[in-house]
Amino acid sequence: MQYLNLYLILLGFFGFIALIIKIAFSTSRPTRTNHAPAAAPVNSVTPAPARQKTPYRLKPHVLTQHESKLYTDLLPVTHGTSLIILPKVRIADFIYCQQGTRNYYAWFNKISAKHVDFLICDTMFRPLLAIELDDKSHDRTAGIERDRFVDAVYSDAGLAVLHLRGYEKEMLKERVFGIIYPEEKAAS
Repeated sequence: MQYLNLYLILLGFFGFIALIIKIAFSTSRPTRTNHAPAAAPVNSVTPAPARQKTPYRLKPHVLTQHESKLYTDLLPVTHGTSLIILPKVRIADFIYCQQGTRNYYAWFNKISAKHVDFLICDTMFRPLLAIELDDKSHDRTAGIERDRFVDAVYSDAGLAVLHLRGYEKEMLKERVFGIIYPEEKAAS
């Protein structure tokens, strides 16, 4: 029995030593040669590794010409109010798909790549009104289907939407405020 205990202790000891040796020799260590300096000089700059250039380029403008005009026309509407205009906001940034929804990712993917032209928010960035600038692309079948879907999303989420096509600048404030503040419109 004594020999068995001694045998197990020696076996454990030599196993431990073998493990240490294996770890020590399996770790890669940089080898020094007499040809290269031990460290780079302090003032030298190591060039970045070459990388493949991406195909992305900066667009000249964030907004189209029509969107830019509408934004310019909306500025006086919100001036002096607590309203904030956010252009081109991804729908999934202000509307979410409820967790536990069957086919959650399929529903999320339907809104994740779509955006609203303008989102009017209060100072706490709570969405109050979505504004869609309807151009000719909204007349095509795909545009009509997109509008129906997005309008249903807004409605189910409890967000009003204003579609604008050929609007009159003078009527813009009345239309926006009539939706955001309907009680004031009813009182007048």
